[in-house]
Parts: sequence; C-alpha cells; structure tokens
Amino acid sequence: MSIQGKVYLVGAGPGDAELLTVKARKILQQADVVIFDRLVNPALIMEVSDHAKLVYAGKQPCKHVLRQGDIQTEMLVYAKKGKTVVRLKGGDPAVFGRVGEEAAYLKAHHIPFEIVPGVTAGTAASIYAGVPATHRTFSSSFAIVTAHRDRDEKKETLNWQALAQSVDTLMIYMGMKQLASIVDQLMKHGKPAVTPVLIVEWGTYSRQQSVEGTLGTIVANVASANLANPAVILIGDVVAVREAVSWFEHKPLSGMGILSLRGKTEVTEALRTQGADVFAAPLQQNKGKVVTDTDIAAALQASKNQAVLFFAKEVLFAFLAKLGEKGYDIRSVQGQLMAGTQEVEQSARSLGLQLARYSKKSTLSPVVIGTDAINRRFLPQKITVAIRRLLEEGHLTHAFCETEQEIDDLRLVLEECANEAALPILTTSDQVQAYAKSLSMYASVVLHNQPLDQTMS
Repeated sequence: MSIQGKVYLVGAGPGDAELLTVKARKILQQADVVIFDRLVNPALIMEVSDHAKLVYAGKQPCKHVLRQGDIQTEMLVYAKKGKTVVRLKGGDPAVFGRVGEEAAYLKAHHIPFEIVPGVTAGTAASIYAGVPATHRTFSSSFAIVTAHRDRDEKKETLNWQALAQSVDTLMIYMGMKQLASIVDQLMKHGKPAVTPVLIVEWGTYSRQQSVEGTLGTIVANVASANLANPAVILIGDVVAVREAVSWFEHKPLSGMGILSLRGKTEVTEALRTQGADVFAAPLQQNKGKVVTDTDIAAALQASKNQAVLFFAKEVLFAFLAKLGEKGYDIRSVQGQLMAGTQEVEQSARSLGLQLARYSKKSTLSPVVIGTDAINRRFLPQKITVAIRRLLEEGHLTHAFCETEQEIDDLRLVLEECANEAALPILTTSDQVQAYAKSLSMYASVVLHNQPLDQTMS
C-alpha cells in the first residue's frame, strides 16, 4: 500500500518576514516540497530544510513560470509520492489566492490537505502606510476587490454602482494597469472626484512606497512617482487619517535591502531597527575537511588544461601535507594550482606559492579539492534560490560584510546567483573597506549607533 502525503496551502503574509504565523513557519520547516509564488518574501525560503525541493511558480502579468493547472499537478504528483507539500502563497491564500480551486482539486483526487491562513496583504499594507481599514469617524465598512478576473468570465466584472455608493473604503488588489478605468467607473457612478486615494507599493517591505491623491489626481500622481505592481489601492475618506497614524515609512534606512552572509549580529539588528530589510543568508562553511586519497589521485591525474582548485586554506594545507606523506611534491601535479578565494591566495603566498585566482570565465576545467562543487561549499540550494529571487525582484541594494573572508564569500555568491552582479558593501571596519576597494568593490563603513548617510541608498 502506497504512503499518502499531505498538502498544506499556506499564507506567507504580505512581505515582512516577521508577519509569518507561528504555524506556517513550523509547517514550512517540515516540508519535503515547497511550491512558492512570486510575492512570497524570498527570505522565507531560507526557513526550509536543506533537503526540501523548491519549485518556483511565480506569476507576473503575461509571464507565468507555471500555469495553474501545472501547479495543481505538481502538488498531486509529490503528495502521491508520500511527500509533505507546502503550497506557499503571498498574503492570505483565501484572499484572491485561488485556494478554493486548489483545495477542491486536491479533494477530488483524495489528497489530504490543510489550509493555513496568513496576514492578508491589503490590510497589512494599508496599516503599514498609516491607514486602518476601518475607523469610527471615517469608515464603518470596507470591501476587498480584485481588478483581475478570470479571462473566461463573461459577466460584468464588478458592480461599480454598489461599490461607489455603499462602501466607505475600497481596497483594490491587482489594479494598477486598470487604475484609470477604476477611477472613471467610480466617478461615473457617483464617487466624488475629491475622494482621497492612497496607493501602496511593496507593502510591509522596507522599500514600501506610498502615493496619495484623489480620484481626480491619482492617475497623474502615480505616473509621476512611477509606481507599479505589486500594489494595493485604497479609496475612501479614511485615507485622511494617514498623517496622524503613519509610522512605518521614512525611517533612516527605509528602502534599503541588505544581504548578510551570517546570522543576526548587533549591527544587522541595528540596521533593521533603522528601517532596512536585512536578509540573513548564513553560508555552510566546509573548512578543515580532510583531504582524501581520491582528492590526491584526482590532482595527480589532472592535465595542464585543468585547474586544481582550493576554496579553503585548511584544505590547501591538508592537501600539501598529504601529498608529502605519499612521497610526492608539488611538481608532481601537472594541473595549475589555483585559489578559489583571496584568503587561499594569501595563505599560499605565505608558503611561497603563487596561486592565481580562479574565475568561472576561465577556460581551464576545475578539479575541486575538498568539496564536490564550486557552489556547494557555500550555498545550499535554498540559499541560492532565495538570493536569486531577492536579486530578481530588486529587494537587495547592499551587502553587509564584517571580514575580508565575507567579501570573498560574497563574490562567489553573486557569481553563482547573478552572473557577478555588484552590490555596494557596508562594513564596520576600515581594513575591510580598504580590502573591498582594492577589489574594485564599493564599500562604506557603518559605525555603531550612527545612522547611515541616506545618499547611500
């Protein structure tokens, strides 16, 4: 009898990773397979176990990585293999998250499932922008509306007359492309042109940006500010309370997304407190790994067209020692000895060895000593996926490095994840700053308890 798996349809919240529910985090950490959407904060991918399979199912207008039918098939296939599957959705899956379709599909195929609600993006983004959905003076009712409907739907998409006349506050999802039409319909059905409007882009992230206006001015204001999806549109008199309630935006480091290659530190927490999003991606170090007989044999068999490559100084030292134990010296290796990091290069120089730095652009094929792949020494799959998504969505503006080794690590991370994309470096050390500049990497020193200069962002 085959073992039946289970699918969890989980809300990831609106963006701020700390808004993930306790239950969602627990399930995510136990998952065998995670199928995640575009608007899931990539930092949450770092919560999964190292063995979990990650499937990106991102959807953008006119650009779907996986169609809805394919996503449902993926859930079914893995569940039938006995896997614990998490379908991770931005916000709350019950609010325009197609959870009803997916749950019905699973039930029709006799797959056990559970739905885990999340903090919905609309109410979270609005209050992070300083506007509550309800207010005793201004709003005793609100409606959550989507401007995007099934293409096969033939009936009128929305009852604009009812929305314009019977609800105090409108909260509209996926409406940026239809903004002009939304404004026209509401005014056509009786909503005054002076009705306040607020649009919140990337709500609850540090990069959150809000633009105010009225039904009569908001289209021009949005065009001037260059706002785009993902965004929530708020329409109603309650927007007027924003000046008194606003609390999240305009912190000293608002708009900055900082990559840290270690866990929480005093400095990273200070950066977060000042308004930056700090994405901690702790790397798996493999220093001190014993060099095996297989490593020695591979090095001795390497041709002149191959690079015998070291990513940790401890591996280099162990390799040289074991080579001597077996009666060989360095001249026995025909391949070109090369350093994968600056640290290895400097360590080799202290021994009188001049090792060139290896680049992925090199025409030499690598023979890696002490590990089985260039990226695995540092990057579990979940870290690679998370950093790629952070870069793709523009969430990262800087990296934070406290040591020279972390700068070397950063270069490998970016080379692996983003074709050598550059990130300005923040550091606490003048020495590290000088080292970064010697590598043509822009760096600035961050002093404890002193805000960063906003020109950096």
